[in-house]
Amino acid sequence: MNVKILLEYDKIIYKKIIKNLIFLKQKIYRIDCYQERAAFAGLILNYYLLEELKRENALLKKHNLSERDFDTCLEMGDAEQVIGEIIAKAQLNANLAKSIKDQLGECLYINWEKVYKAQLGYQYTLF
Repeated sequence: MNVKILLEYDKIIYKKIIKNLIFLKQKIYRIDCYQERAAFAGLILNYYLLEELKRENALLKKHNLSERDFDTCLEMGDAEQVIGEIIAKAQLNANLAKSIKDQLGECLYINWEKVYKAQLGYQYTLF
């Protein structure tokens, strides 16, 4: 695939991601929508957009998407469920797992795994 076609393909994918984020954002502030929050945060992480949100990327800002939206996904009182959904997907998607570790750190990923496994009934000690 030549570079021009690849760049056009990337633009199409990027537009689809933005479209999905805009759709999901409409629901992330609703109490009963933890799956939408997980999907929103998962998309941000999977496509390495967290840094773009922090830098207030012009395209994301144009669509009223911000780091605040990502933070909200983990601040609505159901963070454990949101984290559980994200890690469940990450265990099936090595790229998502890698992107979480790259953007948030290995230590946080391990902690999120513990949250997920606790939901499944695993017992952990903190040390």
